[in-house]
Amino acid sequence: CTISMDLQQVLSLPALTYGQMFYLRQLSCYNFGVHVDDTNKGNMYLWHEGISGHGGNEIASCILKAVTSGITKKQKLTVWSDNCAGQNKNRIMIFLWIYLITKGYFKEINQKFLVSGHSFLSCDRDFAHMKKEKGLRNVKCRLI
Repeated sequence: CTISMDLQQVLSLPALTYGQMFYLRQLSCYNFGVHVDDTNKGNMYLWHEGISGHGGNEIASCILKAVTSGITKKQKLTVWSDNCAGQNKNRIMIFLWIYLITKGYFKEINQKFLVSGHSFLSCDRDFAHMKKEKGLRNVKCRLI
């Protein structure tokens, strides 16, 4: 099974455009996308800054949620991600991969990183679909 994962640009809510209101405090929301390339389906995990940040622990929690929700029955997982050290290249992710193999979800996990300048992932297409919509009102999201 091949998946791609990425954290979308921070979403500020409410989406204000009127002069002085623009500089008022807005709530930062984080949206993590996991796109399963085998089924061409995207899963989104959305939370706001009041719940948590957007570091390695939060990303690992989203991936664990995606994997344990049964995205695939295959025993080999290939994960594509960007080179963000704080989210994808850290010991928390290594511990997650070891945990998933130890618990029997997979027999082999390969994490691959994109080369600078060639940073298009399948989940970026999902984010583009979200941006195309007016706001988040028509998007189905799973809250964690």
